[in-house]
Amino acid sequence: MLKYNKKQVSLYLYIMFAVILPVADNASADPRHPDNPVAPKVDVNEQKDKEKQNYQVSLINARGEKKSGSLVLTFDSIDVNVSDTGANEIRKISLSSIDSIEFIRWKGTEVRKNVFMFHPSQINILLSDKKTLECRSNIKQFNKISFRDGKRIHIAYAYFFDYRENNVWRNSGQADMLYPETNPHENTVVRIIFNR
Repeated sequence: MLKYNKKQVSLYLYIMFAVILPVADNASADPRHPDNPVAPKVDVNEQKDKEKQNYQVSLINARGEKKSGSLVLTFDSIDVNVSDTGANEIRKISLSSIDSIEFIRWKGTEVRKNVFMFHPSQINILLSDKKTLECRSNIKQFNKISFRDGKRIHIAYAYFFDYRENNVWRNSGQADMLYPETNPHENTVVRIIFNR
């Protein structure tokens, strides 16, 4: 058994009270008030980029129905692959310079057994100056678009799904494998007309 003399015990108690008591005393003190937060820096251009743009349009679906309202978009231009000079090139087009977008043809991709997704593969863009650009690739920004009709916002689609059942397409009952490429589902958007 260890033996301590009075000096050692006194020194031990002194160290214990000198170290532990101030810590315990601080723990019971009021919490420190936080500093006022620093105001965030806001990049005005970045904030504008995130704002939604509204474009007055008419949408026409494959059934021929026309609905007027506004597109709610987060972009004001699109990059499209055009071939008006004989060679393909990527061109940035401002939405304010577009008169209409017409979806002409779709390309199917089998996403699961007998389930096909059809995206636009040929698109004509009529510009305000009456020049037509032929685009032979999908414009992803218009596959799924927010459309405001009065106070309600709907989602409109320029792509569609179809299914092969007993060697025919479910949407049309047609057997021809290429039939959906020029005959989309009746609710598919086939034309967007910008109203100015």
